[in-house]
Amino acid sequence: MSDLLAMQRAVWRARRSTTEKIVLLAILDHYSDSSPEPWPSVARLAEHCGLGRTAVLDALASLEGAGVLLVRRAAGGPNQYDLSRLIQALEPV
Repeated sequence: MSDLLAMQRAVWRARRSTTEKIVLLAILDHYSDSSPEPWPSVARLAEHCGLGRTAVLDALASLEGAGVLLVRRAAGGPNQYDLSRLIQALEPV
């Protein structure tokens, strides 16, 4: 099973809010083997998800706080999303 498919399945099974799941799936939509740390902008995620900027930022903060993803911030550039802990962080306890 590909990493992408495993991550998508983990998101669907996760006990996270619908908004968090949608934001994660939107980030995963930008994932590829050649780009394992996708970098869609917050504006792009909001547009892709049909959410407001604040809802996306709140979801990202919650997911980062829970250790689901790591956000690498660059001044003047888009965030990069490290998804290497996603599957383990979303596994049911």
